[in-house]
Amino acid sequence: MFETTIRTLGGLLSAHLFATRSLASLPVGVRPKYEYKDELLDLAYDLGLRLLPALTESPTGLPYPRINLRYGLPHKIKNPAFYRYPRRAPHPHPDPRPWTPAGEHQSEKRWGSPPKPGGVKETASEEITETCTAGAGSLVLEFTTLSRLTGDLQFQAAAKRAFEAVWNRRSDLGLFGGGVDAESGLWNGPVGGVGAGMDSFFEYAFKAFVLFAGDESGEDSWFWKVWEQSSKAVRTHMRMEIPTMWWSNVHLGTGAPVQGASSWTDSLSAFWPGLLAASGEVEEATRGNLFYSALWSRFSALPERWNFRTGSVEGGLGWYPGRPEFAESTYMLYRATKDPWYLYVGEMIMRDLKRRCWGKCGWAGLQDVKTGERQDRMESFWLGETWTYLFLLFDEGMSGSPSF
Repeated sequence: MFETTIRTLGGLLSAHLFATRSLASLPVGVRPKYEYKDELLDLAYDLGLRLLPALTESPTGLPYPRINLRYGLPHKIKNPAFYRYPRRAPHPHPDPRPWTPAGEHQSEKRWGSPPKPGGVKETASEEITETCTAGAGSLVLEFTTLSRLTGDLQFQAAAKRAFEAVWNRRSDLGLFGGGVDAESGLWNGPVGGVGAGMDSFFEYAFKAFVLFAGDESGEDSWFWKVWEQSSKAVRTHMRMEIPTMWWSNVHLGTGAPVQGASSWTDSLSAFWPGLLAASGEVEEATRGNLFYSALWSRFSALPERWNFRTGSVEGGLGWYPGRPEFAESTYMLYRATKDPWYLYVGEMIMRDLKRRCWGKCGWAGLQDVKTGERQDRMESFWLGETWTYLFLLFDEGMSGSPSF
């Protein structure tokens, strides 16, 4: 649900907005070779309908982490009656063809049959119901945009319900766990933080405030309250000053350190300084970003986890798949301060990536930041995020930076 929403659904909606020139798009002199008739919006609407049951069929409002785009929820495997197109009132640009079952895809032939030796049989009872705080809370922007563009408000309502379901489960300290069960609504562990599993919930709280700004519904003030209170809880219970400013993992109920979890940070948490900068907390963001700058200069990348007590990679998690969070924060801080320091940091990132990660067919992640061993894969966020932020950092039209 999470990845498909932010990448596929978000990508279709963004492409539609560019195609209709609702956002800055192609140069004025460039014209498409064909007439655009909202085909991308039609695809986004169809995908939204297929994703929606993961939210609306959940007893808590928290989304199920996975859904079959043909047959519906995992616990309703191969139930063609569960999904019929269209599910609701006709879209402004409906597909005139009636929905008919397309039959099994080749990859589905073995569903429900005995696994091969060493294989895993996929059954409804084995399907997980645990989602993460980030996954449950990072649907509002895409689903709300889909509702605004189509006039079908069920998407916005379902995403807001999911966001509220996370917010209403915060501890008395205002902290969140990393994993939550979509059916029971219970946290699956006591550890809270701003990194993996929790990161984009905070991001969407602030960006939803921006999205709804000036809206007569008053949603903007509600999302600002969420951002203000949740960021205050992070500042109160997670911000550390030793060896420098950074944000630790703590027990969500007590705010106390958690053995085995409070002495390491992960690379995903490098987004936090950028979010602070966007919300106006520039001084705190500046100090925090120096921590990740020092860590990058040490490894010429950010290891997935680093332990400040031992000064080494935590638990063997020393890979770097090209994550964009540090580049994003560097870009956001440059936009906020125009301090040329961030241009030098950006140049450092680019030089290291070119030296260590450029391959014959694209950009390879690092399996080990210490040895330089490469992964035989290129994640989508290399171009969609990491290099996009670095490009914008040095783009004169966007940031006023000098030419290099």
